[in-house]
Amino acid sequence: MLKSFLFGAAFSACIELSQLFFKRGLCEFDDLFHNTLGSVVGCGIGMLMIIGIVFVAEWMK
Repeated sequence: MLKSFLFGAAFSACIELSQLFFKRGLCEFDDLFHNTLGSVVGCGIGMLMIIGIVFVAEWMK
């Protein structure tokens, strides 16, 4: 989960900085926050799905 947070924050920061330097779009702090939060939530959902798939696979044996 920490890797997801760090990668999401770094990737979002790169996008926001490129928007600032190239004057394309708006560079906003809330975009950085929301994109990082989305990467962590997505990671959590993915982990829950994997746990569910493993549980169902074990249950069907």
